[in-house]
Formats: sequence, C-alpha cells, structure tokens
Amino acid sequence: MTSPAHIYRPAVLTLASGILTAGLFFANTLGMAHAQPGANTTPENAVERSYGRGWDCSPGFQVKEDGCVKVVAPDNGYLTGSLSGTQWNCQIGYQKAQDSCVSIDLPDNAYLTNKSYNKGWECDRGYRQSGNTCAAIVLPDNAYLTNASFGTGWKCERGYNESADGCAALTPPDNATLTGTSYGRGWECMRGYRRTGESCAPIQVPTNGYATDTSYGPGWQCDRGYQSNDDRCDAVKLPANANLDYSGNNWECSPPYLRENDQCALTR
Repeated sequence: MTSPAHIYRPAVLTLASGILTAGLFFANTLGMAHAQPGANTTPENAVERSYGRGWDCSPGFQVKEDGCVKVVAPDNGYLTGSLSGTQWNCQIGYQKAQDSCVSIDLPDNAYLTNKSYNKGWECDRGYRQSGNTCAAIVLPDNAYLTNASFGTGWKCERGYNESADGCAALTPPDNATLTGTSYGRGWECMRGYRRTGESCAPIQVPTNGYATDTSYGPGWQCDRGYQSNDDRCDAVKLPANANLDYSGNNWECSPPYLRENDQCALTR
C-alpha cells in the first residue's frame, strides 16, 4: 500500500518547480525591460532637468527624435544660446527668410539697426519712415526737429504754439510770462496773479500774508506767527508752555507737556 508521503511528494515538487519557473520568467522579463536601450537615459549633449522628469538639450543643440543634434546657423547668422525657438539670429544688415539670412535693402537716408521689431533699419534724424523709404520731414518756420519716432517729428520754439499752418506766435496777456513747456497755452501768470480765462487777475493777498508761486490754492500764504482763516491771516494764539511748530502757522506743546484740547498739560 502506498503511503500518503509518497502520494503528496510529487505534487509538492511539481508546485515548487512551477513557482521557480514563473519566478525566473518574471526576473528575465524585468531584466529585459531595464536593458532596453534609451529607456530613462539622458542622451548625449543633454542635461537632466533640475525638477520633474526628463532632460533638455544643451545650448547649441535641439531635440530631434530621441536625441540632441547640433544647431547650425546659416551664413550671416549666429547662435543665440537660447533653449527655445530657432536658436539663431541674423547679423546686422540681414533678416530671416525661412532657414537663411538675406541681405536687407537699405533705403536712402537710413541706417541699419539690430532691432527685431523693425525692418532692421531706421530713418536718419530729419526723415520719417514712409513704407519702405525715408521721406524728409517738412520743418515749418519757428520750429525745431525732435528725436521722437512718433508725431510730427518737430516742435515749435519757445514763444510759438503749434497750429494748422505750423507755428503761430504767442501773445501772452499782461502780467504773464512765456514758458518752455509743450503743454498749456505757452504762458503763465506772474507771481501775485492768477489765470482767469485768457488774462491774469491780481491775487488779493491779506494783511500779514504773501503771494506764492503755486498754481493751486488761494495763491497766498500767511506769514510766520499767523494762520489762515477764510480770506485773512489771524495771529496764532499760543497757550502756556507752547511754541510755534515747524510750519510757523500753528503751535505745539513744549516737552514734557502734551496737547489736551487747546492747552498744554503735564502727563501723569
């Protein structure tokens, strides 16, 4: 009679053999996966990213398939060192045309620039771009050229204002002086006068006050020791243990006194 041990021993050996076979197959499969060429590797002329996964091509190289190929600038071009875009640009005097750099057709009265937002050239001072040419700026009498690339290209001289016909002479009212500013009427009222329409009216300065040069406010200020009260200057009334403040038109308590209402009191 066959013992139980003889019955179960072949089954156990068969099971162990199957487990070993499956383990070896799994190990071989895993080894093959790690051995695949190019998996999780950084190609030549590339650097690993400092964050996340993956890599980027080094400056002067660009991605092609699974690697990095050298960027070659066309004739009359140079490498920019950028990691994006075409990575090359054209020299001054040339502009991009697909994969090459073609010569710029420079018009008369213009000079070459390296600005990428223009056509590669700008007009000389005294000329203004008109299509692909530089047209001379017509300067009216009593005007001078500016360096601005916008507007008329000129401004009126001091004492003149821009008009439909060019620069018209200014006639300031009485008690006014010409200004050199490009805004306003070209004139301003003298000290002690305030603009009223197209004229300069005298400012009524109260007693113990003086006229100021500011164009805002009443046009006057009280002398030191006085403070404004509507249209007059009243003397500053100093309580005990007080003195005039930095403005001279109000008061503050002398240390160690502190202001309480309109008096100066010692703190407890």
